[in-house]
Amino acid sequence: MIEPLEMHRERLGPVRGSFTRYCTSLAGMPGTVTLISGGPTEQGRYSLLGAYPYAAVYGRGRTLDVVRRGGTVTRVDNPFKVLNEIFPVHGLGKLPDDLPFAGGALGYLGYELAGHLERLPPPRGDRFQLPELCLFFPSLVVIRDRLKREDYLLTCKATPSGVSKKLRDLARQPEAPVQTGALLYSAGQLSANFSRSAYLGIVEQARRYIHQGDIYQVNLSQRFRYGFHGDPYFLFTRLLAENPAPYFAYINGGNFAVISTSPERFVKRRGQVVESRPIKGTRPRHADPEQDAAQRAELLASVKDSAELVMIVDLVRNDLSRVCQPGTVKVDEHRRIEGYRNVYHMVSVITGQLRSGLGSIELLRALFPAGSITGCPKIRAMEIINELEPDVRGVYTGAIGYIGWHDNVDLNVAIRTAVVKGDSLSFAVGGGIVYDSDPEAEYLETLHKGATFFKLLGVNP
Repeated sequence: MIEPLEMHRERLGPVRGSFTRYCTSLAGMPGTVTLISGGPTEQGRYSLLGAYPYAAVYGRGRTLDVVRRGGTVTRVDNPFKVLNEIFPVHGLGKLPDDLPFAGGALGYLGYELAGHLERLPPPRGDRFQLPELCLFFPSLVVIRDRLKREDYLLTCKATPSGVSKKLRDLARQPEAPVQTGALLYSAGQLSANFSRSAYLGIVEQARRYIHQGDIYQVNLSQRFRYGFHGDPYFLFTRLLAENPAPYFAYINGGNFAVISTSPERFVKRRGQVVESRPIKGTRPRHADPEQDAAQRAELLASVKDSAELVMIVDLVRNDLSRVCQPGTVKVDEHRRIEGYRNVYHMVSVITGQLRSGLGSIELLRALFPAGSITGCPKIRAMEIINELEPDVRGVYTGAIGYIGWHDNVDLNVAIRTAVVKGDSLSFAVGGGIVYDSDPEAEYLETLHKGATFFKLLGVNP
């Protein structure tokens, strides 16, 4: 269906300047995907840039377009079945030890793909009408290895002539000064899909479901929309400078752009080893060391956050057990506190060994969407989300990253993620609701999680 093209690696040289120098040169081209790892954690080793796609897959519902240079084939089928045909159980062999990716697809899986895995109530409003699935197969990839401090260029037979030389020349040039003048974007009127009182109302409804025994926890969100004019990539670079995190992403989808500032890994696969890193619990950091330490200690001692994380860890373990070898699923770390520039997060690390005979798409079918942004039990939580939230989630709380030809996957949980289309920008923020949640506190938590977007867009709710 889509030919897996072998990619050839060459060394661009030692790290010189920021990785965004490569991204900026290609970000304006449709089909370009940037995956930047920031922050101090071990997940921040690699950054990737994919461009000049030789194929793409995108669609909504059961209608998918498979685009190749020879033309477009439209398939009417379950998207996961089509993906299983594209990514066979056995890939192209072993991935080079020092590379995270050597060909495949970069892009996103939207949250509403869950409706192809479980029977869910149909979502309601959908203003942007984005693809539910959008994957680009790049003919050119740039990879930065922060550990080795090396940049690499990967090309294949479909890479346009002259492009490699452009990247080689760019790698040798001194980095241009960062622009500090006028912003290259502006944000206008702000609206939300909930009033404050309406959001408090759905939190109360969720608590009633919990008291009735339908669920133990559910993740609810609200969506903000701005008028937006200018360059969404420039907003992405400002967000990266403001609050670097391990799973930043920028996707030029042609008539739309996706900006993700996620700190959370949904799932990673390398060979038969799989890993998920759910997050529950956030506290702001402080410049004062004593106050900063107090925030960290408060998060670690939080009964509510710990209870939420325990439930989600159990859910992820159960999901992984469906596709992993018996006895291999384990919690490597629990309630680990990770510090970023602006926040602390509480994280658990769950790993397992994928059963032989199963591929990357079977893994995704078992786990998607992430438990941390749905709830427990997952299916009933998703039903309640579709009942209480007035809009589709779209890219938000789906997954962004790559699916490789070499039995390799790395996808974020698409939280803290914005979409720009036409003259509008939209992003959603949410939180986990449990039996003793305070509706007012839950509402304020959503505003706190959106603080960096509000700050850089210059209009507060």
